[in-house]
Amino acid sequence: MFRPRAMAGVLTLVAVTTAASAAVAGAAPPDDTSPAPPPDIDFQIDMLLGLVPDDELDEYLRSQDRRFVEAMQACMNEAGFEYVGVDEDLIGFDPYRGMDRIEYAQQYGYGYWTALDPDVSQAQAIEIGVELADLSPSEQDAWFAVQQECYDAIDQDGVDPSRNPMVQQALADFEAHVDADPRVRDAREQWRACVSAAGHDFAAPDEMQSSIVDYHRDAETIERLALSEAWKPSSPDHPEWQDLVDLEISVAVADATCTPPLDEVRLEVKADLRPQLVEVWQTIDWGLAPVDEQDPLPPDAVIDDA
Repeated sequence: MFRPRAMAGVLTLVAVTTAASAAVAGAAPPDDTSPAPPPDIDFQIDMLLGLVPDDELDEYLRSQDRRFVEAMQACMNEAGFEYVGVDEDLIGFDPYRGMDRIEYAQQYGYGYWTALDPDVSQAQAIEIGVELADLSPSEQDAWFAVQQECYDAIDQDGVDPSRNPMVQQALADFEAHVDADPRVRDAREQWRACVSAAGHDFAAPDEMQSSIVDYHRDAETIERLALSEAWKPSSPDHPEWQDLVDLEISVAVADATCTPPLDEVRLEVKADLRPQLVEVWQTIDWGLAPVDEQDPLPPDAVIDDA
């Protein structure tokens, strides 16, 4: 799903909520000693599938952020440091700045090469975080070290379905079933025709934004264009920068135009197939270590879809 690039200040403290992919369908059911699943598992399933209405999801993320900030403040204060969380008004902020998705794409693209222009980056900036200017370099290092320790401690508290390897495998299998549905296949063909009519050739929606992101990771090009102030018409690198901006905007507009109908069909199919995922959910072993704390699942743990 298209998300414009978020611009932030130099000292930025952001609590990121990730919705992942995933689960394994044919593993043995957990025994009686296995930890219980999260109490709001139905909501968690809908959130992982993208089926939660925007306003309900926004309120959930706000409540999660409030709990996170309170826990971080208590942990940091105990260590003798201050901690200021993100202003709640910025949680769930409108990513399109009051525009619709196509209007935003026409002006900013995805917010990568366009944001090299200071006028654009300042217009997109969100000042969040905590003021550390009064601390010495060693005190700042200590602040960040304690912040990481507190974050790790809070991050390990509770069950995060998206980090369970069986959940991840199950969702991957589920997404494969969704993509195989005739309705999604038809919608994808219509998406390809739409993208082709806009002058582009991509195999999947994710490739559109990533095609811009991957090239934008070229630090040498970014530094050269920034030093020459390539956004200014007088810069010798202006034609190169303008070509990059024009391509980014063209791809972003095609994405904003062609992808939403495909997304709508995929959500419809996900809702129809949801009972299958709920059934698989009963086999999840919630005692498994989070995916970033263990080796990948062995081959014999993956279910056979046949």
